[in-house]
Amino acid sequence: MTSQQDEKNISISSGINVIKFMWPYVWRRQTCYRKFQFSLSMLLIVATIFLNVSVPFLLKQVVQVLTDKPDLSPILSLTPIGVVLCYALFWGLARLIDRLRAAASFPVAIIAAQNFCLDLLAHLHHLSTRFHKDRKTGSILNIIDRSKMAFLDLIGHSTLLLVPVVIEILIAVAILTYLYDYSFGLILLNMLILYVILSYYVSGWTAKCRKIQNKMDSAANAYIVDSLLNAETVKYFDTAKYEENIAKDKLLQKEIADQRSLVADAQASLLQHTIVGLTLFIMTFYAGYKVVYGSMHVEDFVLVNGYVLMFMFPLQMLGYHIRETRDNFTVVENAIELFSEAVEIQDRPGAKILQISSGEIDFKDIYFGYTEDRLILNHVSFIACPGKTTAIVGASGSGKSTLSRLLFRLYELKEGDILIDGQSIKSVTKDSLRNSIGIVPQDTILFNDTLRNNIVYGKPDCSEKALLDVIKKSQLVDFVSKLPDGLQTKVGERGLKLSGGEKQRIAIARMLLKMPSILVFDEATSALDIQTEREIQANLTKISKGITTIIIAHRLSTIKHADNIIVLKQGEVVEMGNHQELIGMRGYYSELWNKQVMEP
Repeated sequence: MTSQQDEKNISISSGINVIKFMWPYVWRRQTCYRKFQFSLSMLLIVATIFLNVSVPFLLKQVVQVLTDKPDLSPILSLTPIGVVLCYALFWGLARLIDRLRAAASFPVAIIAAQNFCLDLLAHLHHLSTRFHKDRKTGSILNIIDRSKMAFLDLIGHSTLLLVPVVIEILIAVAILTYLYDYSFGLILLNMLILYVILSYYVSGWTAKCRKIQNKMDSAANAYIVDSLLNAETVKYFDTAKYEENIAKDKLLQKEIADQRSLVADAQASLLQHTIVGLTLFIMTFYAGYKVVYGSMHVEDFVLVNGYVLMFMFPLQMLGYHIRETRDNFTVVENAIELFSEAVEIQDRPGAKILQISSGEIDFKDIYFGYTEDRLILNHVSFIACPGKTTAIVGASGSGKSTLSRLLFRLYELKEGDILIDGQSIKSVTKDSLRNSIGIVPQDTILFNDTLRNNIVYGKPDCSEKALLDVIKKSQLVDFVSKLPDGLQTKVGERGLKLSGGEKQRIAIARMLLKMPSILVFDEATSALDIQTEREIQANLTKISKGITTIIIAHRLSTIKHADNIIVLKQGEVVEMGNHQELIGMRGYYSELWNKQVMEP
């Protein structure tokens, strides 16, 4: 019992938290015009409620004047035709104003949902690389897609449909109690209370089923997205059948969850419709009984049934909307959980703009591991001299690329520090740090956009001359000229239409266009043929002259010209010096060099 009570309290608390989270999007962050629209929609709701509760009352007057045929209405100083026209006018206005209410509120809901998704996207971009490596992209996309629609529905349905129906029923209870006796109002009020309580508890049960359904749906979508993103690998290993079987299992689990959710919805709907049906039967029978025995007139019977019938369809939909609201709260809550993910890399209070003078980079006693039990760098220290080229070499897994990620603050240092011209990267803003450094990463991932947009990604406002210049320096001229659409050619998902070498050259062009103060090349030419590599290396040597440059390489022939070479082994610096000095030491570097020279 305590467990159920705790779960109920958590559910209520979660609902309140969702409402608090949504309110700034609905009101505070809207423009004055949108606030006016939202306020107008609230006023139109009030007008709709007034018109709706007036319609059965006017219908009573219509029946009265048409049966008794008095010269004037007993309540309204109108002729019989006037009463009929008034009834028709109120009924039509209620429908018209309700549509106007929807038109006024819908843009506000759209913008609120849009801002919510944009904030979520911005937050996800601010989360660390660690988060993105741990979470599946398909699952996150599913949450974003669902939460946008859920946010829209919560504003459009819950606020503007659920609340007015409840208010209308309460007003009808008051009217019936005032005009007749408390019995009619009590029956209707008890129905509403029972309906809402039952809907709340049943929707909690259906929400659990829907939560499992959403989880299975996210898992299936994430797997399918991952499978399609790796379509080429699937073909290499001829594992399409295997992928289909795994997807089938995921979809089967989703199907079971869908069925359970559907059954839960059907059972909840049956209970709610039963309450509505019993209320209709009791109210109709009781009103008919009073008419037969003379304590009520036919027009009173019409009034009572007018209210009951007026609420039949909204009540039937109310149960659906209550269940949908609970489901939508669950979906938005899942999105809010993403907002609750702590931003690991943040600017410190008072962080300053990075000021680069000479470009000296001092790696001081770097101690780092991606997890507690996986040490990558063990007290690594060295200086990348200003205006010089520093190479970092070592076997795979020695921590070379990790150093570049730490320099960009994609991960936070556990111990040690990195200083640029004496400024700790922890004490400067992330934006100024990352804007000052250009990188050609080991794995080049392109956007599913045009070749041009991928090149100018870091500097979209560049001139045509600057663009053509970097295309030339990165040896892309011949490649672009052979494309039917030239720079407007679509590169495909993650650049899959291009070869590894072509992607690397685009990455080099993108970095050069940025014109950073510090250059980082992480295996930047590993996918190029020897001739192209030499041509690009010659261009990069000219470009990097006088600029602090870090080259991370496995192929030692590409870093012979470096002013200083840092040799890593199992996360530790074992040697450093220029090429000739290291060969003369006859140590680990010399061993790596001899192995590569002897390779065919």
